[in-house]
Amino acid sequence: AIRTEFFDRGERFATSIGPTSSRWYPMGSETEFVLRLQKRGVRACHQPTAVVEHFVRRRQLRPWWLLRRAVRAGRGNRRLMQLLNGASAEPGRPSTFRCLLRLMRHTMTACLAPLALNRQTLFGAWWSLSYVAGYTIEAVYPHSAAPPRPERARPEPDRSFVSATHRYSAR
Repeated sequence: AIRTEFFDRGERFATSIGPTSSRWYPMGSETEFVLRLQKRGVRACHQPTAVVEHFVRRRQLRPWWLLRRAVRAGRGNRRLMQLLNGASAEPGRPSTFRCLLRLMRHTMTACLAPLALNRQTLFGAWWSLSYVAGYTIEAVYPHSAAPPRPERARPEPDRSFVSATHRYSAR
């Protein structure tokens, strides 16, 4: 959870990362937001007793859906590093050439994985390949890997919302 005071100050999620209408959007908007706040001195805390519920559709448990999610996770990781570190090439971020080499290595591993005769090994190899493929897509196409910085807040958004039992308003 994020305190409303940060949104009141004008902080917003980056529009270049996170859910969109596309099936291939890069994941990581919440992570980017929290890490950006931490760079400004805000402390994040871990609440081990918090309960979070997600609605998981049956199709989201299918291997092909999970592999597409791995591509989005890879894209999001590369884009997240780009957003947080700027356009400068930091030492921890692999070059495009290294990304392509890594993609070749993971492709070979995924092709050999069926020989293990183990479904978990096979899926793990294909998940890793999908993740690296997404990461490499962001490295190869720098125009998509260097999105604009997050927008600042617009004046006074409507703060009213409806719950199942009460109507709340911040006015």
